[in-house]
Amino acid sequence: VIGDVSGHGLKSGLIMMMVQTAIHVVINQNPDKDPSDLLVEINKAISYNIKKLGESKYMTITVFAVHENGEFNFSGLHQDIIIYRADKDIVESKETNGMWLGVVDDLNGMVFNETIILNPGDILLLHTDGVTEALDENSNLYSYEKLVEIFGQLKDLPTEEIKNEIVKSLEDYSKPDDVTMVIVKRLQ
Repeated sequence: VIGDVSGHGLKSGLIMMMVQTAIHVVINQNPDKDPSDLLVEINKAISYNIKKLGESKYMTITVFAVHENGEFNFSGLHQDIIIYRADKDIVESKETNGMWLGVVDDLNGMVFNETIILNPGDILLLHTDGVTEALDENSNLYSYEKLVEIFGQLKDLPTEEIKNEIVKSLEDYSKPDDVTMVIVKRLQ
């Protein structure tokens, strides 16, 4: 799961905790639940609780279910998924679709399961907008394009080093939002 709550501060943090708790409860009850069904179920509680906070908040989120042979089923609307394809030596983007949590009460018909297959050597990069919206001293964005370019240059490194190098490339940027990444590499 990767996601980001709108805004900053205590109420945003509370929403993140509510979502994490809801996900754990649902998954503990049904570990095989499809990502889209999970989003529909947790949104019901989250939407209600966001309204009780009295603010206009929402959460971008993409949920993944990992299966055998590199198959990832996913659902939700968050940042584009970045994938390095080893066989073609290219970096591609996969757009996420659906609806954010907390905007409407019922997500039925708004979220769908999609599939990505990672082949041996492929690398998946998930990130929050805190990476791409970091600002340099002239208020220029780090940018999605820069992230894709740097990621492509780091493809031969282990995942931990890829993360460290991306974080290092952000050192001269101010980061008003959290910087979160998930990097998964299929070895065989």
